Amino acid sequence: MTTLNLTLLGGSVEVTAQSQPTPQDVVASLMGSWVGTLTLYYNGKAITETFSETITPLGTNGLGYQSTVTSRVGKGAPSTGSSWQYDTGEVDGSTSQNGNTTAVLSGTWSIQNNTIYATSTVQTGTTEFTENTQTVVTGQTLNTVATYSFGGARAVGSALKIITPVLTFSPPSYPLAYSPKENFSLSASSPSGGAITYSSSDPKVISILGHTATIKGVGTATLTASQVAKNNYTSATTSADVTVNKSTPVLNMAAIPSQKYAPNKFVVLKATSSAGLTPITFSCSNPAIGVVIGNRLHILGSGTTTLSAFQAGNQYYNSSTATQSLIVR
Repeated sequence: MTTLNLTLLGGSVEVTAQSQPTPQDVVASLMGSWVGTLTLYYNGKAITETFSETITPLGTNGLGYQSTVTSRVGKGAPSTGSSWQYDTGEVDGSTSQNGNTTAVLSGTWSIQNNTIYATSTVQTGTTEFTENTQTVVTGQTLNTVATYSFGGARAVGSALKIITPVLTFSPPSYPLAYSPKENFSLSASSPSGGAITYSSSDPKVISILGHTATIKGVGTATLTASQVAKNNYTSATTSADVTVNKSTPVLNMAAIPSQKYAPNKFVVLKATSSAGLTPITFSCSNPAIGVVIGNRLHILGSGTTTLSAFQAGNQYYNSSTATQSLIVR
């Protein structure tokens, strides 16, 4: 599509022209692998075959290609293979069935607008006939029509290009903090529409049920999204590593009001952990003011000191500490 913008007396005019694809573009659109069906109409009958075709570049001018086809007519029928070349305006190839050459093709081909025309002479044994084909590629669809020089025979075929879809999968890219039974949803997508399943390389770190991932431990797990093939799309997989780090629990130490010194006086120290872990140990920074035995602070003198609560870590949690000041008068 070509667009030309013109400015006339302060106003603007947009002129749009439809440009035809170049022959190189037409040939390039053929490249790849295709799957489809071809129906031959002859003598009042219709015979349909399935086929797969792989088209690869040939030559250096962008106008040549080689096609290899494998087809099968009905269940249990033998496969037929064929291969031919289109280069410098000529058709040259052969057709084989069950490994035995049965036909040779020669002729000419050309491109007009977005259609490829080919006229071939087919020789098989003492039989010779002419085949005229027209092939058009529109996006991911290939359509071809062929007519033959015997009995008004013609063939109509269509195929879809085999595409490997780009599977988009975005689990958390940042490290997660361990939290027992915390989960997150998994989502992946592609143009394919094929069913998607998820898996984890280490269920002890992250387990997966359906579309839900659940944190089970600390470490790194590779999460994989897998999509089955559908229509002309192949299967696809993509993976990403998700890391779960130890979390640091929050210690909450019960507030202790200022105290008045008295012989044999003690205060009970209390603290809780957001992780629910035990034990929690306590200490006093100034032994002249107090000493901790178990969870009791025995007051020995007056002044200011810092009381600390400490919890050791384990395989899931880091260690954590909480402090507060205490004044003894």
